[in-house]
Amino acid sequence: SSAASDVYKRQALLLSNGEDGEKVMSVGVAHANETWHEITGSYDDELTIGDDGKALFKVHGGKLAVWVRKKD
Repeated sequence: SSAASDVYKRQALLLSNGEDGEKVMSVGVAHANETWHEITGSYDDELTIGDDGKALFKVHGGKLAVWVRKKD
């Protein structure tokens, strides 16, 4: 597989049909302490997956947010 497909094997997708939102989601403990970023351009922020495999993911109102592991 290509390097790009390896980076995006795990994704967190949020879709809002209303106001800005956020949701704690689990991507699995195998991803603990990884840095993730949003790739549609909605957010410049990065987040770190917790020891429990969970993180708080955000989405702007009326938008799609796609969060993926940041390439090393």
